[in-house]
Amino acid sequence: MSTQIEDEASWETFVDVHNHVIDTPDTLHLVPTLQTPKMILMGTRPEDWDAVADAAAKWPDRIIPAFGTHPWFAHTVPPPPSASESTSLEETNLWTRLRHLLTTHPMAMVGEIGIDGVARDRSTGVKYPFDHQMSVFRAQMDIAAELGRPVNVHVVQCHGHLLNYLMEIGKRVGV
Repeated sequence: MSTQIEDEASWETFVDVHNHVIDTPDTLHLVPTLQTPKMILMGTRPEDWDAVADAAAKWPDRIIPAFGTHPWFAHTVPPPPSASESTSLEETNLWTRLRHLLTTHPMAMVGEIGIDGVARDRSTGVKYPFDHQMSVFRAQMDIAAELGRPVNVHVVQCHGHLLNYLMEIGKRVGV
């Protein structure tokens, strides 16, 4: 049995739902040549977001953009303001920029976001602070909920934390 799809018409329904081609910008020009007709292009850190937006504008029939901060990069972004601070999420540059990109791209997702219980700095071996990851994740989930956007969530060795968070949200909205 062959694992290769030989019927060209079968490819028409394929969607690559988790793509990081933006991580290798020198290959981005190959997007129009790919057999997969549509892909969700993940932005994993604010530095990626403009390239994701540009790719979505260049190939709107092929790319669904996703903008977010991956837990591996959460340590590189400032913490979202807490509810006790006078500054709101809308008033901070990073969160304003994320909200702007999502409203500018009505089909965009929030992603790739999440929490990672084992994420470490590759050069030092120091584990990334989980509390900060969780606050960045919560802020992105709040924006996704506010704008009615789907999310792409990365979770490694902390599924209990994700489940507790989802149960907390369920209680807030009456589920």
